[in-house]
Amino acid sequence: EAVAALGHVTWVDEAAPDARSIGLELGRLLVSRPDVVIDTAEECARVDAKLAQTRAELERAERQLANEKFVGRAPENLVAAEREKAARFVDEIAELNAERGRLGCS
Repeated sequence: EAVAALGHVTWVDEAAPDARSIGLELGRLLVSRPDVVIDTAEECARVDAKLAQTRAELERAERQLANEKFVGRAPENLVAAEREKAARFVDEIAELNAERGRLGCS
């Protein structure tokens, strides 16, 4: 389903401090047109849902890593993979919280 058409796209390394942005699953879309309005309530709801999902995944990974039987019996590569996932979830939660701040979510 198409939601917008773009006439011109410019790739930048850093956005202006006042640029509005919305998150995408595969990256970030920076909107710099002053006449474009982003539904911040909808974006906050999307970010909050993703944050809840990511927190649940982190909790699951932490429970797994706290399980002495899992850590003691599982192959080291599986334990290492679970630690990497937990670290990735921590980073993702930090980014989602930063996005909430940029959006001004309450």
